Amino acid sequence: MEYWKRVLGRESDPDGRPVKPLREPAVEIEEPISLAECKKALRDLKQTASGPDGVSWSSVKSLGPGWLQYLFNSILACGYPTKSFKNSRTVLIPKTEKPSDPGEFRPLAIASVFGRVFHRILASRLGVWAPLGASQRAFQVNPAKCSTLAIIWDGKNKRWLHDAKGQFKFRGSTLPALGVEESYKYLGLQYGSKGKLKTGLELLKGMLRELKEAPLKPQQRVFLLRTNILPKIMYYLVNGRVHQYTLRECDKCVRRFLREVLHLPHDTPVSAFHACAKDGGLDIDCFESLVPMYKWQKLVSLEEVPDNLVRDLSQLPAIRKRFQLKGAQTSFNNRAEYRMFWKNKLLDNLDGFGLGEAADVPQVHSWVTDGSSLLTGEMYIKCLKIRWNVWPTAARASRGRRQAPLCVMRAAGKLKVWGTFCSSVIGLGIREGLGMIELLSLLVVRWNGEGSMLLRRSLLRLLGGIDDLI
Repeated sequence: MEYWKRVLGRESDPDGRPVKPLREPAVEIEEPISLAECKKALRDLKQTASGPDGVSWSSVKSLGPGWLQYLFNSILACGYPTKSFKNSRTVLIPKTEKPSDPGEFRPLAIASVFGRVFHRILASRLGVWAPLGASQRAFQVNPAKCSTLAIIWDGKNKRWLHDAKGQFKFRGSTLPALGVEESYKYLGLQYGSKGKLKTGLELLKGMLRELKEAPLKPQQRVFLLRTNILPKIMYYLVNGRVHQYTLRECDKCVRRFLREVLHLPHDTPVSAFHACAKDGGLDIDCFESLVPMYKWQKLVSLEEVPDNLVRDLSQLPAIRKRFQLKGAQTSFNNRAEYRMFWKNKLLDNLDGFGLGEAADVPQVHSWVTDGSSLLTGEMYIKCLKIRWNVWPTAARASRGRRQAPLCVMRAAGKLKVWGTFCSSVIGLGIREGLGMIELLSLLVVRWNGEGSMLLRRSLLRLLGGIDDLI
C-alpha cells in the first residue's frame, strides 16, 4: 500500500503551457438530456463489470431509456451527482505474466454502470466542442518497461543480423536489449528479431489442443471456440500477413476439431459448420471467406479517417498490397452476403435440404451456440446429428452402394421415418423409429421440466393392418 500511496498521493507536475483565452460558454452542454441520447448510450453499452453498487449492465439496459432520462436530468437539475456515482472499486491488472513488483500492476477503477452511462453522454457532448486529435494518445514514458531491438546490416555477407549487445539510454537509464529468442507484443501480435513469430495456424492448433484436453461438455467447447478462440485468431489473421493457403488450413483444422469433439461423420457438410445458427448451421466463422473481407474493410476505413497522413499512406501500392489476398475463392461486401452464401450452400446439400424453413423461427436455435448445460453432452451431439441429417441410419450408411438395406416391408431405413410400414416389430424401420421416439421423449421431459406429460410409445394397429408409432 505504501507504493500506491506514494504514486497516487503525490502532487501534480506544474503545467507551464500558456492558457488559451476563454471562448463563449457552450450552454448547449447543460441542456436536458434527450431520449435519443439515452437510447444511443444504451445501444453502445457492451457487457462490462458491475461497480460497487452491484448493478449489472444487463439490469441497466432492462430499465429502458425513459427511466435513465429521468434520473440523469434530475442529477443535472440538482447540480451534483449521487454518492454512488463517486464510489468505485479498484482492481489491479498485471502488466506481465509473473509480476513481482507493485509497479508491474495497472490499477483500474470500476465505477457504477449508471455513472459510466451518464459520463458517456456528457463526454459525447464535450467532444463536439472540444474534439481530440485523431493521433492524440495519453501515456507516460517509463524506461523500466521498455526494451530495444537492434537489427544491423552485414554488407559483406549480404544479410541482416540481430545485435543483442546494442544498448540505448533514455533519461540516464539503460534500456535492455531483446535476445534472439525473445519477443514483444505489438497490437496483439508477437514480434521478434525474425519478424512475426507465430503464424495464425500454429496459434490456432495450440489453442484447440488445450480446449480439447479441458474437462468440458461438447456445447461448452463450441461456445468457447466461437466466443474466445475464433475472434482472437481472426484478429491475428486480419492484422498480420497471411496467405490464402493458411486460411484454408485454419478452416480445415477447426472443422477437424469439431468432427472429433462432436463425433460427427467425416462427410458432414462443410456448410453445416459455417452457416448461421438461425439458418440451421453451427455459426462457425470461415477464415477463407471473412479475412479477405475484413482486410478490405479495414483498408476502406483507413481511407476515410480525418488524418491526412494516414489517408496518404493508405494509397501507397505497398500498403494496399498487404490488405489484398490473391486467389480468394469468394468475395463478400458485408456479413449479410456471407450469411446468404452459406445458407444457400447448406440448403443445396442433401443433408441440409430440410432446414429451408429454419430461419422462420430464429428464437428456437439458441441451444446450438449458447453453451447451455440444460442438455447433456451426449444429448447435444445427438440433437446436432438429427439437425443435419447425419444420424447413422442404414440409408445414409449405404450411400455410394447399389441399394440400401431394406426392412421386411421393403422400405429403406431413413431418418425421416417417424411412422413405419413394417408388419413386425423386429423390422429395421421399427427399431429406428423406436430410437427416435425415445430420444424425443427424453427431450420433452428435459425441456418442459416437472409436470410435463410424456406420451409413451405405443404400437397401434391402423386400418389395413399397418402398424404405426406414437
